Amino acid sequence: VEDFQRVLSVNVIGSFITLQEVAKAMKVDEQGGSVVVTASVAAFRGTPAMPAYVASKAALIGLIKTAAKDLAPFNIRVNAISPALIGPGHLWDRQNG
Repeated sequence: VEDFQRVLSVNVIGSFITLQEVAKAMKVDEQGGSVVVTASVAAFRGTPAMPAYVASKAALIGLIKTAAKDLAPFNIRVNAISPALIGPGHLWDRQNG
C-alpha cells in the first residue's frame, strides 16, 4: 500500500499542486497560456503488473479534463501527452509478452 500511495502522491497530487500554482500565476498575468501534463497510454490500456502507475495516469486524465473546463474562461488550455513504451526491450517484453 505504501508504494501505491507514493506513486499516486507523486503522479497525481504532485501534478495537481503544480497545475494549481501555474494556473494561479497565469490568472494573475491575464495572458492565458497552455499547460501540458504527461499522462500515459497505460491509462487507456490497463497495462498489466502496474496497477499504481495505471491508476495514477488514469486519475491524471480526469484531472486534466476538469482543469481544462475550469480554466478555459481564463484562456488557459490544459492538455496531456500520453507516450507509450517503444520496444524492443525489457519493459516492452514484460508488458507485451
